[in-house]
Amino acid sequence: MKIYQWHNYGAILSGVISWSWRNREIFKDSPDVQSPIVDFNIFPGRERGPLDEEKLFDVKIQKVPELLVFLKRNINEWHIVNYCFDVLEAIDRVAPTITPRLKLIGWCHSDEDFYYYHLLKHRKRWSALACVSERTFEVCNVLFPELAGRIFLIPCFNLPPPPVEPPRQVENPVRIIYFGRMWQQQKRILDFIPLIEKLKGKPFHFTFVGDGLQKAELQQRLAPYAAQVTFKDVIAPWDIPEELSHHDIFMLVSEYEGNSVALLESMMAGLAPFVTRTRSGQSHLVNHMNCVQVPIGDMNEMAHQLETYAAQPDFLMLLKQQSRQSAQKLVEDLGYRETFLKLAAPQSKSISSPAAPQLQPT
Repeated sequence: MKIYQWHNYGAILSGVISWSWRNREIFKDSPDVQSPIVDFNIFPGRERGPLDEEKLFDVKIQKVPELLVFLKRNINEWHIVNYCFDVLEAIDRVAPTITPRLKLIGWCHSDEDFYYYHLLKHRKRWSALACVSERTFEVCNVLFPELAGRIFLIPCFNLPPPPVEPPRQVENPVRIIYFGRMWQQQKRILDFIPLIEKLKGKPFHFTFVGDGLQKAELQQRLAPYAAQVTFKDVIAPWDIPEELSHHDIFMLVSEYEGNSVALLESMMAGLAPFVTRTRSGQSHLVNHMNCVQVPIGDMNEMAHQLETYAAQPDFLMLLKQQSRQSAQKLVEDLGYRETFLKLAAPQSKSISSPAAPQLQPT
């Protein structure tokens, strides 16, 4: 059996790429299941990303005829659509009789209208839905009653065990990293500007890894604080652990999330998460036990918490240790491989998701 993972690879990457790559690695030696990664590069004019495409992708589709050949050849396999709703629409235009025959899995990667809208738009296509958090699971159970028993809660927590060595000792300056898309929408990346202004000349160093629409603006506005800030380009999923090993704190100032892959990667690496309190993807976080949480947009409080912990490095070290321990337990308890394979199991009450709770307004 094959469970293909669809991508439309662009210059701006997200944690979905890291998650997909690890899915493939989990099953690469399995005699029964493979999870290849497919790149649909069928839309002209889109900027390509910087990673080694030969290493990242198993199948590369560059023309519509190749797309049709691929689908017909794999009509009986499973397909995770991810964010590639435009690929579905292209298939509908050129071969509308194919999509009803495909075994398509919709994946709700984030608690946002983009995913809810497109999943609803293509609701007749889904053989199953996967949701990355309790919040997205609740919402999708309300939106898709026809898929009762075929909606699964599967956080993207397919990480290997943590390194044997303990988390990095806290040093001066405290090293903080953000890696991911540099967008104001969702990620509120420009909130780092007032934060770093408040911490000017204090013992902190910020590293930004990635690309995005607001990267140039962020670089320009942080130029006066160059001694405290480093910018790096996108790095490959297989290089992330090495980069994280040089930092103490992972920071996320988002307005909303699904269940951040980068957050759990950093926790498993022994970094302390300092994050804004989003309504999705933080059920495993306990404030001042394995993370620090502040209200969305409150960079005064974020600066205060950073200075408080920097002044007490033993407490920051304890937070790092508890972050890793809680992430490790989370991954072990999930049993990711078995949970993932439920998606492709025959329809049966025995593998259905728990009954959905009533969705409460937030």
